[in-house]
Amino acid sequence: MDPFLLFEERLLVPYLCAEYEECNEHNFIDYAKTYGFDVATLILKGDNHSAKDLDDLAAFLQAWLVFGLLRRVLGPSDMSVRLEDLVSGLNSDETESVNCKPGNELSELQHSRVDTAGLVLYFMYWIAKESHVDDPERRDRLWAQHVATLKMTNSVVNDLIAWRSRYYPIQDGGKGDVPVLDSIILSIVLLSEYVLATSRAIFSDHSWSLEWGLDNALLSRLLRAGWCPGEATVLHNKFIHSTSLYIVGGFDRHSLNKDHSRCSKDECVANNIDESVYKTKHVSDDCNCAHVGEANDNHPSASQLLREGSIPVIKVYSSGSRSRGKVTISVQDYTKAPYVAISHVWSDGLGNANANTLPRCQLRRLQGYVNCLYPKSFHPVPFWIDTICVPLERQVRKTAIRRMGQTYKNADSVLVIDSWLNQTGLDGPRAVDLLKVKSCTWTQRLWTLQEALLAQANQLYFQTPEGPLVESELAYGPRDMGIGIMERIIGSEDDNLHEVYPDVAKTMILALSNRHDIERKVSKYLDDKIYFDHGGDPDYPFRNFHMLREINSWLSHGFILVEGRNFFNNMRWRAAGKSNAPFIEANTLSVVGESMKNRMTSKAEDEPLCLATLLGQDPKDILEEKSVQERMKLVVSRIGHVSAYIIFSRCQRIDEEGYRWAPLSFRENSKMYSPGVSFTTVGQVCDKGLLVRLGGIVLENDDTHNVPSEFLVSVGSDLLFARIDGEMMYPGRPVCKGWALVLRDSNGLSVTGSEAVLVELLGEDDGVFLAAFRTHYYVSPAIQDSARKEGIIPGRIMGNQQWCVG
Repeated sequence: MDPFLLFEERLLVPYLCAEYEECNEHNFIDYAKTYGFDVATLILKGDNHSAKDLDDLAAFLQAWLVFGLLRRVLGPSDMSVRLEDLVSGLNSDETESVNCKPGNELSELQHSRVDTAGLVLYFMYWIAKESHVDDPERRDRLWAQHVATLKMTNSVVNDLIAWRSRYYPIQDGGKGDVPVLDSIILSIVLLSEYVLATSRAIFSDHSWSLEWGLDNALLSRLLRAGWCPGEATVLHNKFIHSTSLYIVGGFDRHSLNKDHSRCSKDECVANNIDESVYKTKHVSDDCNCAHVGEANDNHPSASQLLREGSIPVIKVYSSGSRSRGKVTISVQDYTKAPYVAISHVWSDGLGNANANTLPRCQLRRLQGYVNCLYPKSFHPVPFWIDTICVPLERQVRKTAIRRMGQTYKNADSVLVIDSWLNQTGLDGPRAVDLLKVKSCTWTQRLWTLQEALLAQANQLYFQTPEGPLVESELAYGPRDMGIGIMERIIGSEDDNLHEVYPDVAKTMILALSNRHDIERKVSKYLDDKIYFDHGGDPDYPFRNFHMLREINSWLSHGFILVEGRNFFNNMRWRAAGKSNAPFIEANTLSVVGESMKNRMTSKAEDEPLCLATLLGQDPKDILEEKSVQERMKLVVSRIGHVSAYIIFSRCQRIDEEGYRWAPLSFRENSKMYSPGVSFTTVGQVCDKGLLVRLGGIVLENDDTHNVPSEFLVSVGSDLLFARIDGEMMYPGRPVCKGWALVLRDSNGLSVTGSEAVLVELLGEDDGVFLAAFRTHYYVSPAIQDSARKEGIIPGRIMGNQQWCVG
């Protein structure tokens, strides 16, 4: 019985901590102090640690942040952690092989190992036990305790990850054995994410999540699977959960045979195209069939249709045998019949830099794929593919690019052909399939984003070995996968806890046997709008319904499924209706900008073209500009409204006054603004910059030429600490009129602090402060006792002030 049911390969680690005192809910906080553990001291020693030191550290961390963490969260629910449920081979004389090697050198593998299979039961019983406790105050208290515990764990482990990455980096491209310490760190990371998911299911619906560095063990797993270091970095930036990355590390990418020799740890260039050496691929390596282009028949050519304002599509006709039969292409106007637009990445071999042709074998295959989407009476189904339908002639090519958005919007269906997905298929659990889509080459590339966003609702298909899979079937699979697992486990011989917690087991068994009746009663209560006040009804079904729902979600890896679905839904986001309301326009750029993060392109100057198309702009003038900056200036100047929070984005900016509110690229892995905006956080683009209404602090310092990287600012009776929080300081003007900090909190400074941007004040116009963006700061309350009294800059708080940031 595998607790991580999506994993083909469990993470198995030796049981190391038998010699350590038990860590539990009572001594968890002080446990590190008891054993003299200090992460700062550990890091200061760099790589000056003996093998025994590292082995001891691994054992201590397992005692504290594996078994101790479990007892810390389960203890208040009157659940004990029994080693026999979680450690296999405690009494075995056999040495079992595990997928990690000890420290820097334990002499032999441990006979017993931590087997997390028992966690399935523990977490199911935990959810069931707490689902029937009606005590909101206790629930809030335990949730706060769990958050504090996990935040502490997160902080310690991230320090360890950074230390190990710097001083003990992985060797041999991840092909060697993973040290036990690194595997213990990864086990803590995965356990913490499952603890958080379970605690959230029980105690809170808060969307807070943990952020982890990329640890050595996880990086090794990705490299062994065939991802290059640059891809691993992108995946780490792209994925929310390390558990998701662990699953992705189980996908085999070696079959793609991509050349990663030029890739670095920061960037993968294997899918970038060098047109001077690009080669179109055949269906099989041993095929050398002829290329075929559009026929010289009585039909208009693709170029002619584009000049006439239309969009060309093609039909492929074939006769005779596959090896020697005739293949012809007929071009027609897109309005004559519904057509399929094909979305692909050129690195898979379906492009052609020298001619508007494709091999005969590929054309047969493509026509077969699109035919499968429609009844036989519609065959051959017309389709669009850029290799044939975007002419190489310069001016006509520009016309075709201008119509790219219209091409995908007008398509009856869009078919995604990703060579890896077409090899491996999408027939597993939905959570796994969505992670496949999120990690595949097709979603790594920039141009494919517009093809995903512009496809008609529920008309995006993915080609698989089993045939085309429609998006709705991909994203929304069976709901009751976890219930089936629960029915097989609870009360069976695999259930080690039913005798320990018989009442809880009985509750789950009864709820399972009556679940259809429970669902019917819940529907009745919802129809009658009776949500909370059940008037003492003994059959009130919501607690059992909640219990079954949360256990089903947990066993279905709900938090992984949600990550995959959220990514997919953002990629398929469509503004509701045709409203031109400012917040709709701002939200469009927010979602599109977020979706562009970490996507790659062979030509950086293509990004503004793609963005313009997605925002409904005509890219005609943009095509005439050469530089990325000039192209991006045209795009952002045509936008009416954006999220005001864009000024807090951590990214390279358009380096020109009036435009520094705007990113030079949305593809950087940066803290972009939130896609969810409201009327109060919408900014308006004008010729001098971005008009926003946010809180701020005007600095009344004597030295108007310089602002320290760290300083204290007094605002009334409050003392605040401001520190620079950005890598780049944009140059100021020779004559400065003053400085201000614009705060992310629209009502001024929050209790815990606020992100801020330092702006140079240029003047005031009808109550609007004209300001030039300089860099990022962070502002927080200062500790009065330790604050120096000299050099404090006086400040004036501005609540809900209007700024024009340029």
